[in-house]
Amino acid sequence: MAILNGNYREYQLDNGLFVALQNTSTETAIAGLNVNHGTVHEKKRERGLAHFLEHVLVNSETKDFTQAEFEKLKNGFGDYNATTFLDRTYFQTITLPEDLQDSLRFLSSITFNSKFSPTIIQQEKRVVLRETGNKRGDPSYNEGKNFAKEVFGEKHPFTLDGLGEESTISSFKQEDLKNFYSRGYGAKNMQLFLTGKLPLNIETLIENYFNDKPSGKDTKFKFPYLDSLPKKVIMHIYAPDLLNKKNPNESNSRVELGIIVPPKTHQDMNALNMLSNILGDGTDSKLFKELREKKGFGYNINCQYNGEDNAGVIKIQGNLHSKTQDKAIDSIFSEFKKLQEHKIKNEELQSKKKKIIFALARYFETNQGHLNIIYTKISSGITPEAILSGTMGLTPEKIQEVAIKYLPKSREDNGYALWIRDPLNK
Repeated sequence: MAILNGNYREYQLDNGLFVALQNTSTETAIAGLNVNHGTVHEKKRERGLAHFLEHVLVNSETKDFTQAEFEKLKNGFGDYNATTFLDRTYFQTITLPEDLQDSLRFLSSITFNSKFSPTIIQQEKRVVLRETGNKRGDPSYNEGKNFAKEVFGEKHPFTLDGLGEESTISSFKQEDLKNFYSRGYGAKNMQLFLTGKLPLNIETLIENYFNDKPSGKDTKFKFPYLDSLPKKVIMHIYAPDLLNKKNPNESNSRVELGIIVPPKTHQDMNALNMLSNILGDGTDSKLFKELREKKGFGYNINCQYNGEDNAGVIKIQGNLHSKTQDKAIDSIFSEFKKLQEHKIKNEELQSKKKKIIFALARYFETNQGHLNIIYTKISSGITPEAILSGTMGLTPEKIQEVAIKYLPKSREDNGYALWIRDPLNK
């Protein structure tokens, strides 16, 4: 499965812009521009400014286009979007190959030539306030932020709220946006990714729209390394929004159990991912069979490993019958113990390997899959070939080893965080 094959190329422009190109046999193309400037780069009084800036940039006229021309350009794309992360802001278009030049014009113009239109600033301020209101109106959002502070501590970047406060958002002015923008929007601080059916002159087009842009400063953020949780955190919250009003005794609680483990750059990454798959990925997983099919504790239960941002977590989550949730949690720990005391059967491991390979193959049949793996390679050095070879080399002994090493031995152990949203517990 040669994902990054002979059609892949990466290089830098003279101003420091990193470029990665992957030609694929598709009839569409994706252009993604990553800017290493996000929530962690805000000062305390600027909280929410990175997200607000993202909204303004993708909607404001620029020095290259009037507002009407700008709207017409955007409407010609198959899709476009932008997302603010803790450490970066990402802009993306999906188009037909013949419109890829317009994508490059668009991305270059919004990130280097915005007029920061006062009209659009007021428009997007209202939009962001409504988005903030929607999220703050969801009890689980606020509880999740509090839970993160209990797990990671007040000062960890994971606890930052990129939305900001309504009063702060309302106070932002054009000069605030321009000031924050000036600190991180430079070519040296960006990566441009293009995947799909790319024109033969794609490199010339990139140079035309990006080569003359200012370099700026490299502000790429490195998250603190985190590979374990030295304590136990339990948050059991009354959640009336989950109540089955017609039949309260048949209500479900939302349960999340997280175990801090090494990030994906660690040598155990593939084994941790496999352990997560064995526990809760699909109808043949341990937790699905035990909690849903055998004991009827819940309808859905799953487990995922995420090793981004220099921290890893195995997260088990599901909607579990409130009356039996404590027994269900006991069953989860019982499955941990079984994996620690007994090696899984080789045929079970081989079946899981096959499913991981299938998932990768299906994922990389898409341009988005190619783009994401290129970003992973650039940000962490991990290639799909390393994932495949690491996965294929796993043994039952290795799975038992990581289960012993990273899974808690019992509910009395430290090293895990449990969040229960319970409609019956007042």
